[in-house]
Order: sequence, then C-alpha cells, then structure tokens
Amino acid sequence: MSAQDFLKNSKTHRWALSSRKTFLGQYRRNPIENEWHEVTVVLNYGALQWQNAAGMTWSLNVEENELRTGQDCPYGAQVVHVQTEAGCIQNLRFNGEAYHRAQK
Repeated sequence: MSAQDFLKNSKTHRWALSSRKTFLGQYRRNPIENEWHEVTVVLNYGALQWQNAAGMTWSLNVEENELRTGQDCPYGAQVVHVQTEAGCIQNLRFNGEAYHRAQK
C-alpha cells in the first residue's frame, strides 16, 4: 500500500497527546527484513525515544499536536503519522512505512 493510500484509507490524524505513555510499546514493520524494522518506543528520563533492534535510538517529540522525530534521527526530522482504531494506536507510519503495534 502506498503512503497516499494509507493516509486516504485509514484513520490517521493529528494526535492530541495527554500522556506520552500512550506511544510506549513495540512496533514491527512487516516483513521484518533487518533489525531496523523492530522498534520499541520508550520513555527515557521523561523523553520519548525510538529504539530499534540494531541499537539506533533517536528522539520523538510532540509538536503542534503531531508526533515527530527529532533532529537526531538519521532520516531527518519528520512527522510520524499515528493510526488509531477504537482509540488505540494500531500503527506508526515512519519514513513511508507502517510499523504495526505488537500485541501485548
């Protein structure tokens, strides 16, 4: 599915954030082809971070009601689109790819 189709056909929207803990958890880009496709969003000293299994970490920030990568992201600062269903985060769309939230 293209990025345009994803945005057109999903409930992707700006995220009003009351708690950064909402984003915490594990996400996977399918198919998993390398360690960059296995991600954990964590809270480190009160700051959101994107950590992949390859050992790369960068900051995530909520700015103007959008989730964004920080300047420390190797792909540059960009919006991370949040897809929800029934009020729960299902996917984070980063760098043109959907990262599905892993089941608890």
